[in-house]
Amino acid sequence: MLHGQTDTLAIDTASVLTGRNYIKPFASSRMYTHISPKELSNAPVQSVQDYLDYLPSLDMRQRGAMGVQGDLSIRGAGYEQTLVLLDGVPLADPQTGHHSLNLLLPPEMYGSVQVLNSGASRLFGPKAMAGAVLFQTAPAEKESLFATANAGEYGFYRLAAGYTAVAAGFSATLALQSSGSDGYQPNTDFRQQSMFSKLQYRFKKGKVWLNYMAESRAFGAQNFYTATYPTQFEKISGSMAALHWELEPGKWKVRGNAYVRMHQDRFELYRQDADYYVRKGTRYIMGTDTVPAWYTGHNYHQTRVAGAMANASRSLRKHTISLGAEWRQEQVVSNLLGEPKTPVLVPFGSDSAMFTRETSRVVSNVYAEDYFQWKNWILSGGILFSHSKAYGMQWMPGVEVAWQVKPALKLFALFNRGYRLPTYTDLYYVRGGAVGSKDLKPEVANSWELGAAMKRQQWRFQAALFARDADKLIDWVRLNGSMTTTATNLTRVLFYGADGSVQWVPKGEAGKTLKNVTLGALVMQASKASTDFESNYALDFVSSRITAAATLAVTEKTMVQCMLYRQERLGGYFSPGSSSETPYPVVYSADVKAMLTAGSLRFYAEVANLFNSRITDIGNIQLPGRWIRGGVTLQL
Repeated sequence: MLHGQTDTLAIDTASVLTGRNYIKPFASSRMYTHISPKELSNAPVQSVQDYLDYLPSLDMRQRGAMGVQGDLSIRGAGYEQTLVLLDGVPLADPQTGHHSLNLLLPPEMYGSVQVLNSGASRLFGPKAMAGAVLFQTAPAEKESLFATANAGEYGFYRLAAGYTAVAAGFSATLALQSSGSDGYQPNTDFRQQSMFSKLQYRFKKGKVWLNYMAESRAFGAQNFYTATYPTQFEKISGSMAALHWELEPGKWKVRGNAYVRMHQDRFELYRQDADYYVRKGTRYIMGTDTVPAWYTGHNYHQTRVAGAMANASRSLRKHTISLGAEWRQEQVVSNLLGEPKTPVLVPFGSDSAMFTRETSRVVSNVYAEDYFQWKNWILSGGILFSHSKAYGMQWMPGVEVAWQVKPALKLFALFNRGYRLPTYTDLYYVRGGAVGSKDLKPEVANSWELGAAMKRQQWRFQAALFARDADKLIDWVRLNGSMTTTATNLTRVLFYGADGSVQWVPKGEAGKTLKNVTLGALVMQASKASTDFESNYALDFVSSRITAAATLAVTEKTMVQCMLYRQERLGGYFSPGSSSETPYPVVYSADVKAMLTAGSLRFYAEVANLFNSRITDIGNIQLPGRWIRGGVTLQL
């Protein structure tokens, strides 16, 4: 899907990664979404998470503002079933998928964002059961400088700056960002800082580059995980170093990476702060409220992930053969998750907390793929074998076919099998009315897609029918009348629906004012509903969504971008003290941004949630109403 393209149809000349190889978008044998850096910078959003909320096939269930935390899913799948990658490195955290969107970049540092629907396990392994979102860093091939200062209501601020230097095949990039807010309601404040660096060397036969990023984030987590204990708080920090290579020795193309990722999480079920709960002895007290005796301290988790992958491909006449392997080790040390261990002091704790548990696992993948073009046909197929000690060997096949009926019309179909291992939270968590289960089985799903794509002059269109037959779905559920939320494998569930988009980029006189219009839609259903229990994730999906975006040129130097959506979500949630579910409200939301360019400066003003709609993505978490912001960016 082409969403919000602001100037030309240059995407037709770009190459996108669909599978193991870079190809032209219209040569893809599945639906695709490609977001350019210009689309991100022109959109009335402050984070890439906010932008993804406007894509019909994606469900960005946010808990806080400005990308503080959100759960990303594709076509109604659970957030744990969608893999997020940065330059090919999976950001999946073995503790919980709630951290999958951590360690992302300032919006100015993205080269592109791509979305692969209908399963991608045969391409990227078990975590991509329902699909994958691929973030690419900016190419860093010319000298550039940017600086941004934003401010708005609720004490919001965002400061960011970055510089890229280039010399004799080398390039070096450094970007820093700091943002925060006092919160749009009590206990929704946040502060976050991040840095990103990239060192790259390009030579005749390819390029190698090293990414390093780090972040820290602290935020009030009002009702984030349970409404029974509303005044929650979380502080996370993380870092990742990744070495990448793309080489072309002879007739082969070789790509790969090796990476190490560290992540620390301090979760307070009762926020410890001078204005909230203070620790007195072994108890936490706020005014006359003393926490239960069972709460003796906060949750501390530290995950360490190391991995490497290598892929080699070669063209043989009409075939492009790809072979590869991947190895990944996931470890957690915690005071709550894993098996008992010799206690050690938590290095980032502040209340003499001890790490008393740990566990780890190794997942290995090998795969083969063939991309074949013959006359008007495209056939792409492959298989991935994945092994872990706890769950044995699993195989994930997939096949995709496209028929170029006419130069401007393509029909396509695909099948992919997906697979997902439980996280350590699914397996071990026991606290605050939530209980994990060590007996959980991995999820499996078979995905199908049948669709069409067309491009004709100023028009672009694509649509698909899809189905996902999922078995042993992992969800956190609460039965009617119960106070406990339990991790469990649901019975078999069939998800099915349709989605698509159409874009018009007018030419001539109309194109002088109206730069583009994009419409998107999704409808879907499932064979099972949460009629006698509260489903936290698996069955509370968006059943219908309509999106629209338009870009207008008011003057030669002034642009206005509008983005709107309407959505309905199935299921509901239990409010504190209620014995019946509250259904999710129908949401109407609109964001508007006006931009004025003056030389190297661009000034902007934006209004998020223009209609001041009541938005609830996850039960009992009220998202912000209308929010006015503005700022200026220097780009050299």
